[in-house]
Amino acid sequence: MRADPDRRMATLFAPRTIRRRLIALYAFNDELARIRDRVTEPMLGDLRLAWWREVVEEIYDPDAEVRGHETALGLSHAFSSGAPPRVWIDRMINVRARDLDAEPFQTIADLKQYADRSAATLMRAAVWLTVPGEDISAAGEAAIKHAGIAWAMTGMLRGFAADLAHNRRWLPQQAYDEAGVSVAEMTRDQDPEAARALFKPVIASIRREHREARARFADLPSEAAPALLYASLIPAYLDRMSRPDYDAFAGKGEPPLILRQARMVWASATGRL
Repeated sequence: MRADPDRRMATLFAPRTIRRRLIALYAFNDELARIRDRVTEPMLGDLRLAWWREVVEEIYDPDAEVRGHETALGLSHAFSSGAPPRVWIDRMINVRARDLDAEPFQTIADLKQYADRSAATLMRAAVWLTVPGEDISAAGEAAIKHAGIAWAMTGMLRGFAADLAHNRRWLPQQAYDEAGVSVAEMTRDQDPEAARALFKPVIASIRREHREARARFADLPSEAAPALLYASLIPAYLDRMSRPDYDAFAGKGEPPLILRQARMVWASATGRL
């Protein structure tokens, strides 16, 4: 969970038993997200994904013994008193095959589809753990979807410079075309002004997603709030990235921890995302 401090902070608003279950789910997600950085070729990544599919098979089989891996055992324990629909957990694994594909996303819509299948699906599973088996209204489901998409896309902007340096490309070709800059130019020049132009349509799209999530947040059970609270930080991240002097390559775009803590406390107290 060291790589996921905002989600970890949000778990502090959940009862202790629920908190432990959420942390186990997030640790599982972190294992999947880091596969691309741990392998040297796509085939090795596919093998790791296959290994996690076998783990999930064991967890959902009451007669199977789960292999002795810390994260696998943690997830098994988290699901021991009730597991989210398996289709969500399978989707979390399967979508990571896209991480191994060097072909960039073409449009913002393509990026949103990936974000829905990854971050929003994780959020759906987390909500289930906070309110096991409870029916979520269509408006509540929409809040989860929009919040998850907005969070994933915000994360892609936050990690833009590091990803570019390692030849990892998340932002779609559409954004590059609208900014009038190529990937090669961005990598070579590291021009903050060009990066701000590149970010502009993506930030606008994220803000729309976040507004939709905020408008529907109250339609979720209050007990589910810890599964979404970290999305309340999105405006703080975007506001910094939208400044006229923002430098995506300087590594100074993160809001201070105290501000993020205060924003999450406020969101929890007011019920506003």
